Amino acid sequence: MIVYGIATETSIGRLFLAGVFPGLLLVGLFMLWSLYGTWRSGDQSILSGASSFTLIQKLEVLPRVAPFLLIILGVLVAMYGGYATPS
Repeated sequence: MIVYGIATETSIGRLFLAGVFPGLLLVGLFMLWSLYGTWRSGDQSILSGASSFTLIQKLEVLPRVAPFLLIILGVLVAMYGGYATPS
């Protein structure tokens, strides 16, 4: 959207605002498709929420998720801290 906004001299903020509804619509459709696929496969334990994870299992996944969280945190700190700009 940034490249398109610069090329067409359109407000980038308005472009991002215009993308909110289609983004939420896609999220909803992906959720429905996942629920349908789970229902069709016959695995009812996922739909009922019967499977829960222990604290140890949750902590075992943390090293795999931490790099992505650090990237997101780094970008937000750089942008809101004034160290970098989105463009």
